[in-house]
Amino acid sequence: MAFPSKEQSMVIGHRGDPLIVVAGPGTGKTRTLVERMIALLREDQSREVTFITFTRTSMKDTEAKLIEAFGQEVFDQTQTEFPRVSTLHTYAKRLVHRYGQIANINPAFSILMDSMGEKDLVISETLDDLTLNISIDDTSKALAQFRATHEWPEQFQASASEKSAIVERFEVLLELYRALDMEGVVLSACHILETSDASLLEIFLQVDEYQDLNPSDQEFISLLSSHPASQIAVVGDDAQSIYLFRHARLEGISDLWHSDEWVGIRFPK
Repeated sequence: MAFPSKEQSMVIGHRGDPLIVVAGPGTGKTRTLVERMIALLREDQSREVTFITFTRTSMKDTEAKLIEAFGQEVFDQTQTEFPRVSTLHTYAKRLVHRYGQIANINPAFSILMDSMGEKDLVISETLDDLTLNISIDDTSKALAQFRATHEWPEQFQASASEKSAIVERFEVLLELYRALDMEGVVLSACHILETSDASLLEIFLQVDEYQDLNPSDQEFISLLSSHPASQIAVVGDDAQSIYLFRHARLEGISDLWHSDEWVGIRFPK
């Protein structure tokens, strides 16, 4: 099938209301998003246009296509506040650095590195401060799930009052150390976008594999889409997700598809 198809052309040329594209494997959804991004930059290369993806392969492929179309200068950071190609967490982190003071978030924060055990150290201090005899690993996993989904895992052995105390103390310690965990980056970005006087630059965002985002991630995209300075296009497959282990919310695709605020386009199989 020749590219672009009628539906793909509609996505590439769409402007205005947020757009949800439902498409299965092999239908060219990622390529279409990239071509949409290229079209937006051809109209105005100074635009804040970003492509959000999960995989390094997709990031490299997208960067190569942008360089082919515009040269390396398309990534010149003097032109843009946000990365051209990014993971969702990196994008949220840049937004918090840029606008954190709007929501009284210290923009000079650091990110806790799980690989270096930094988050476990804060979890350990949290449990010690509360004199709770609960596994650090169990608490870390449970807290991550709560911050990503707003729900605790059923198997987490703590009372309701203990859970509330864990969240409160953990956040106090994060503020004390001027730090955020990965889930906290997205939660902080959401807090900024919920602040009435958040005056963002005009943002053009392309989000790949939306069904692989967890509830907090999807809330972040929803808040961005409702901001008058944003034009958002997301694509996803409503039949599969490979990130259920990180609490991906497959139903998020259906929610957008049935929303009156989103324009929907479905690619034929």
